[in-house]
Amino acid sequence: MSEQLTREQREEFLEAAIAGYMRDGYQVTYRSATGATVAKGKPINHTLQLILTLVTCGLWSFVWIALAILASAQNATYVLSVDAYGNVQAAKQ
Repeated sequence: MSEQLTREQREEFLEAAIAGYMRDGYQVTYRSATGATVAKGKPINHTLQLILTLVTCGLWSFVWIALAILASAQNATYVLSVDAYGNVQAAKQ
């Protein structure tokens, strides 16, 4: 059985995992000593999409739907956590 790590050692493992995600273009949206949330992608401005849909009498809604589908495929959020033994888990949210 492996020896449990100190809190500082666990933070170092988590920091290394976060650095890897940041190199891939993710941003940290939440951070604690043993966990973090990283996200990638840009949110859709739904207010603007609604205004454009109303101005174009509904025609813009097709573009809005396509944008929402594409954005959900490109955006990703992961919750990272590190256990007492230094294993980092990443769960897609």
